Amino acid sequence: MTSIISNDDTEEYHRPSKSAQKRATQAITDLGEKLVSLPPTALESMPLNEAVLEAIKAARTMKKGALKRQVLYIGKLLRQQDTVELEAAMAQHENRHQLANQHFHQLEHWRDQLIGGDEALATFLLDTYSQLTGQELYQLIHQAQRASKQTTPNPKAARALFRYLRDHTA
Repeated sequence: MTSIISNDDTEEYHRPSKSAQKRATQAITDLGEKLVSLPPTALESMPLNEAVLEAIKAARTMKKGALKRQVLYIGKLLRQQDTVELEAAMAQHENRHQLANQHFHQLEHWRDQLIGGDEALATFLLDTYSQLTGQELYQLIHQAQRASKQTTPNPKAARALFRYLRDHTA
């Protein structure tokens, strides 16, 4: 919602409502809280100025009330700078885990399809990923198929096929 402010009949301009301003302030404070919880290696890749970095380092040593005040202070520092790049870097960091999970599930699906005898998938993988060698891939598939048909299935061959796919399809 925006408020319309008028000086006279010809000049009007819009400004965010007080509630919208509060939501924006809370979003930046939440961003500061997420930054405090990041591991140091991930924090180094974020586009932050020195004052914010020092405030985050200080917040990691605090507990309860002091931590809450420090997070508010970090939010104040963040409001004084442009946070578009920081928000994009945070979104990329958060999506990294989701993408890794999707890739893991894709590899599991491929492994199961290959063990089930999907020749088209094997051909597709060999054409798409130049790091895969046909002889080794077919050998691992055959071993996994034999192991799955035993009376007491041994998942060792299926794990070897999964590792091979993981290492060569990145």
